[in-house]
Amino acid sequence: KAMALETDATRTEAAEAMVKAVVDRWGTVDILLNGAGGFHQFAAITDITDEEWDRVITVNLRSTFVCSRAAARIMIERRKGRIINIASGSGIAPNPFAPTYLPYGAAKAGVIMFAKILGRDLRVRLPSRWAGGAAKAWVRENILGRQSGFLHASLGTGLGPGVPVLRHSGFGS
Repeated sequence: KAMALETDATRTEAAEAMVKAVVDRWGTVDILLNGAGGFHQFAAITDITDEEWDRVITVNLRSTFVCSRAAARIMIERRKGRIINIASGSGIAPNPFAPTYLPYGAAKAGVIMFAKILGRDLRVRLPSRWAGGAAKAWVRENILGRQSGFLHASLGTGLGPGVPVLRHSGFGS
């Protein structure tokens, strides 16, 4: 069984409606995977507009907050659930072999710290995984096929039979 919804993960109302749809169908949210993100261009700091900065921070960091807050309400009430945040090595250090885009690196560093603070506040372990094949493989190996009410953000298709999927993404994806 699966559910596909197109949602702007950067908007509070949309994230809350997304969580409500899952709760209405399965009665709970077991897992939220925050993976919306990306950027469209490399630019020097002097060429980054306020609008571009805000767009990248919104898609990569605000979406993590908005969706986590919406799902956390259900998880706290039911005293169970997991939130997994997909970050990037760009949030830890600039890539020595490739350009790193300043707003993207700053946003992903924010996602990493968000997960640490949220985990402390909720007194649970909330893993941050780096984007890419390793993170997708980890999710497939450790999560999929064993849970229901799975919220899924930008992981792709072919998740397996019987896995409830709610897909959300930021604008422009």
